[in-house]
Amino acid sequence: MKYYSYMWLREDGTPYYVGAGCGRRAFTNNGHTCYRPKAERILIFPRESWDEAIATEKKLISNWGRKDLGTGCLYNFTNGGDGQVGRKCSAKTRKKLSLAAQGKKNALGYKHTTLAGTSEQLREWGLRGAEAFRRTTTPEQRHAFAVRAGNCQTPEQKNQGRIRLALGNHNRWHASKGLVNPTCEFCKISGD
Repeated sequence: MKYYSYMWLREDGTPYYVGAGCGRRAFTNNGHTCYRPKAERILIFPRESWDEAIATEKKLISNWGRKDLGTGCLYNFTNGGDGQVGRKCSAKTRKKLSLAAQGKKNALGYKHTTLAGTSEQLREWGLRGAEAFRRTTTPEQRHAFAVRAGNCQTPEQKNQGRIRLALGNHNRWHASKGLVNPTCEFCKISGD
């Protein structure tokens, strides 16, 4: 059984979600809009091909109806076969999802923020990635992000790094060979 359609059942035996998949899809919460039930309340409908599994999913959804449309008892947001691609969210729902995500870390460990502008604005400007970040944040905000991430040096730290680099070059090229270079600041200091 490579492909199948599945139904998740409530304790009273009525379905609340219908899907199609392969492998462990019916037995995982990942990528679903609701939580899966215990394994004994999952019905599997084995199919020979992906197209048959999708056709069965669509038929089951049309038979049982969707709660969001007021036609039935299923929590599915689409008529089947397309996953979340066909889901239509109202502006109010999108705003709620945005507010709920703010402050939470995404998969890369970055927090959601309203500072970077909306994705519609960025698409309209043709910006993405670092350029979008640079154009939609002030220098003070970028500095604050860098400090929080630990990627920022104070002017003193930068100067100390330059001195260490210059001293290392001095030792490598002049001091270790016993040479004095009149243009080298360290040779001038040690030669006095």
